[in-house]
Amino acid sequence: MTNPVKTWPTSQAGPAGIGYCKNALYVGPVTDRRVWKIPVNGTTLGTPQAVFTSYGRVRAVAPAPDGT
Repeated sequence: MTNPVKTWPTSQAGPAGIGYCKNALYVGPVTDRRVWKIPVNGTTLGTPQAVFTSYGRVRAVAPAPDGT
C-alpha cells in the first residue's frame, strides 16, 4: 500500500471532486469555498494554492471545453 502524497485535515477540506489540467491537480472540497490548485511535476506535488475563492461549495471540477 502507498500512503497519500498530500492530505488535509477534514476541518480544512473534504475533497469531493478532482481534475487534472496542464500539469496541475484541481481539488474541489465541499467543506470549503474554494478550489485548490496543486502543481504536478512528474511524481512531485507542489504547494497547494487556493483559487476560485468566490464561488461557494464545490462538488466537482473538470477542465472547460477549451482546455482551461
